[in-house]
Amino acid sequence: STEVGAGTVTGLQARYFMPVWICMALALMWPQAIRRRLGKLGNWASGIVFLICLGGNLQNAIMWMKATGLF
Repeated sequence: STEVGAGTVTGLQARYFMPVWICMALALMWPQAIRRRLGKLGNWASGIVFLICLGGNLQNAIMWMKATGLF
């Protein structure tokens, strides 16, 4: 685990952030009724939110791998 007062996070695996990103994606996705009414715009918006969450999750995984010397 990270020492108290450390400037960087070490020893924390990115997989622990995945439930947070899943909840955020579900909270930000538009309800199906709104997506249906807006047509392709609603689907694009949900896709963009998914990509943002995926990018954040991958960034955390890469940071962890760099910190542990795996990458």
